[in-house]
Amino acid sequence: MISFSGNDTLLIGEVSAIDIGRDGRLVIIDEIGKQAILFEGNGAYITHLDASQCNPEVRFFPTGAKIKPDSHVLVLGTSPWGFLFDGNGQCKSTMSIEFTSTRHYGLVVDDADKMIGLYSTGTGQVLRFMDGFGRSLREVKLSKSPAPGVDYRWRGGGLVKTAKHLYFATPSSALIQLDLEGLPVREFEFENRWFRQIKQDVPDPFDPDSRRLFRNLRRVDRNKSRVDNVLLLDDDLVMVQYHNGADRGAGLQVFDDAGNLVTELVQGDDFFIYARDGLAYRVVQPDMDGSGNLPNPHLEVYEYRGR
Repeated sequence: MISFSGNDTLLIGEVSAIDIGRDGRLVIIDEIGKQAILFEGNGAYITHLDASQCNPEVRFFPTGAKIKPDSHVLVLGTSPWGFLFDGNGQCKSTMSIEFTSTRHYGLVVDDADKMIGLYSTGTGQVLRFMDGFGRSLREVKLSKSPAPGVDYRWRGGGLVKTAKHLYFATPSSALIQLDLEGLPVREFEFENRWFRQIKQDVPDPFDPDSRRLFRNLRRVDRNKSRVDNVLLLDDDLVMVQYHNGADRGAGLQVFDDAGNLVTELVQGDDFFIYARDGLAYRVVQPDMDGSGNLPNPHLEVYEYRGR
């Protein structure tokens, strides 16, 4: 278990996303508290990652973060760009004006100088290869998902990289294996009776009438399954998690890099927010204490023993 410790004023509304660096340090995103916080691997507080150090005028609400191999931290946000922090949590610079923030699970830090981003456009998906500051090197248009409008509006899916392949999924798609250049290799369907894929899209993902758009989204994914995330469980193991809209629990599948399904769990209760090196991380929110205070969430860590 990893408990987040600091001074008495450290308040964490939720753990929306995490990433862990090679040195064991971890960064968490708290979207309720609108904050990004850097911790030691044991949960000891280091510092808040404050974008106003780079731009005092910016209204920046963090939505994701990635720790690079050189220990620098890229924080993604609701504004179009991101901010780069050093290993001590000091803001060093904004990203390139060419960079557009993507979802937390849709960005791979390939090495200290390269990144790969998965972007939903409303009509399809694009894979963007970038340098370390987000300048575009090239783009690859990906095969169309069953419901690109749903993918544009709902969070979910993700992108991971093994030594030989890239893997991505959108909220409505199967898991797609690509080569390292972004060209398709194979598709993994979630073949079980419990999984119900979304096959109908919304009429207009850019509908300015938010209530009508929300009704249409609810209509097309009612009693259907959405892919929540794609995680790199180990060097050659890819984990996909999804849930069913009818509140029938969560599903989990693990594939090896040869395309074999090695683990499957359906209708479970556990949801893992992060994985690496054979470990999976789950957020736990304790109940209120005797004084009526809600303690900070913590992480439970599980070892994968599925094969």
